[in-house]
Parts: sequence; structure tokens; C-alpha cells
Amino acid sequence: MDSDAFRAVQEKIREKTEGCVRREKRPALALREYLRCECGRPLCRTAGKNRRTDTLYLKCESCGKRFVLPDSLLLSEVSRWMAEHDAPPEAPYAPSGEVVRLTNAVNRGLERPDRPEEVVSLILQGVSARYDCCPIATESETKCRPAEVDLKRFGQAVSHITITGNQDVTVHFK
Repeated sequence: MDSDAFRAVQEKIREKTEGCVRREKRPALALREYLRCECGRPLCRTAGKNRRTDTLYLKCESCGKRFVLPDSLLLSEVSRWMAEHDAPPEAPYAPSGEVVRLTNAVNRGLERPDRPEEVVSLILQGVSARYDCCPIATESETKCRPAEVDLKRFGQAVSHITITGNQDVTVHFK
């Protein structure tokens, strides 16, 4: 191949890839091999002009369905699924002796409604005591998680990700 033809080919490649975001800067692309259509077959990326650089354009080669999925949606859904999968089971509510005592006092007070102010006070004390017995969420459970995916842990835990026509993302664990 002569140098003019080589330069022409290189120019065409540069024009075609101009504005593309490198794979390292798009974490959603690292999940591409896990993406499946709702029919169960793998999804392939499609190319074209006027495409957003922060959106996946996908097609199922089996059933022909097309999907447009923003990177942010995919990453946040996968992050949510991973957090739910890793979350420890919630501690059950266990009423204290004080809650039981106040509940009984409220019930006795309701049987004799001659002092309604006292019953209302007992009800409010009971509510407060019940609230004190509720499991407290840790800071990590209440903090908003960023849409980041630990790819090593992800690869060990996930078999595939299904995407539906409604842009519903379902992560299937091994």
C-alpha cells in the first residue's frame, strides 16, 4: 500500500472515531458482554451517526429488538441490584418490656374512657417507645450510593443482565 492510500485510510478512521469516548472512560462498556435481550440472546452494539457518547445503542441479532439505554441508567440499576444483593438481612422489630407495658396501659385506659387526656399521653409514650425499638439504619444504608460498579466483584457474582423494551434492567446472579 502506498503512503497516500495509507494516509487516506487513516483520515477515514480518524473521522469515524472522532468524538468517541475511550472504553476506560465509559464503565458501562465494561458490562457489555453481560447484556442480554429479554429473549435471552446477547445484545450487540450498533453504530450510526448522531449518537450520544453516554448512551448504549443495542440490538438483539436473534429477535431484532433495539434498545437505547443511557449509561447512567444501566450503572445505577446495576449498582442498586448489587447493593440489594449484598445487603445484610434486616433486624426484626422486637418490642421492649416498656412497649408491652404501655400497650397494656393504653388498652386498660380505652376500656375506661373517663380520662381521655391520660390515654392520649399513654398512646404518645407508646409510639415513642415503639420507635425506639426500631432497627436503626447504618450510615452506609442511608447514604446515596454513586453509580459505580466494582467490576471484579461484579464478574464473580453476576451471570448476565437482561434488558427489556421498557428499559427495565434485571441483574441475574450466579
